[in-house]
Amino acid sequence: MKLFVRPALNAAERGHVECTARVNAVLDQLQSGAGRVSVAAIAAAAGVSRTFLYEAAQHELLARLRDIAARRGPSQRIPAPAAQQITTASHEQVVRALSARNQRLDKENKWPRDELAVALGQLRELRRRTAGTPAPEVAPPTP
Repeated sequence: MKLFVRPALNAAERGHVECTARVNAVLDQLQSGAGRVSVAAIAAAAGVSRTFLYEAAQHELLARLRDIAARRGPSQRIPAPAAQQITTASHEQVVRALSARNQRLDKENKWPRDELAVALGQLRELRRRTAGTPAPEVAPPTP
């Protein structure tokens, strides 16, 4: 069984090296020319998954991609296809929905916050009253 472990690792290592080389080739092309600079575009052009680029082992590739994107001015950036762009109406709808959710969560959290404030005030008052009194013996809970 151990005889098959090393060839499997070699195949995985070769696959990783090949994927990395393809991504670097795509990044080289982008650095010298134009093209869409995004994780999705790079992954598609290199024939790798987006997850591959986000893995910790590929931090240098991802950093290089971000560096290329940062060096491009707004005029050199290619806009996302129309199908991927959000409309103003859709954006406003998302903002309204998130604002409503935020307000609802604020209301839901108000009662626990108020109750906690009352409980902490009662605890502080209790500690003031019993400051000089020795603490009572408390038996450990029985299972």
